[in-house]
Amino acid sequence: MSAGRLVRKSDGTEVVIGTILKAPDGTQFVLQGWRRPQKASSSGRVFVKKRSDTFERHLFPHVFDLKIVDHDFSDQPEPTVVEDEHGNIIGENFGPIT
Repeated sequence: MSAGRLVRKSDGTEVVIGTILKAPDGTQFVLQGWRRPQKASSSGRVFVKKRSDTFERHLFPHVFDLKIVDHDFSDQPEPTVVEDEHGNIIGENFGPIT
């Protein structure tokens, strides 16, 4: 199963956790993690926090001109969520490579 990559739609550059993202209204957010789409009609989600608070938001990637590429929709079990030491979701764990 491939989780894919989170990239900018405009130029295809990969975006990593910790990147500062700007919403259309100018609000700045910090990328905390993301979840791949679960089916072809989905776009997945990005997990972000405003730089000024601790409330995490789960938004569509296109809000920040992002998309998730190189992933699959296999029938493998859902990955477990990876959290940091504060309980914040920072990504997904797909288990050992077999």
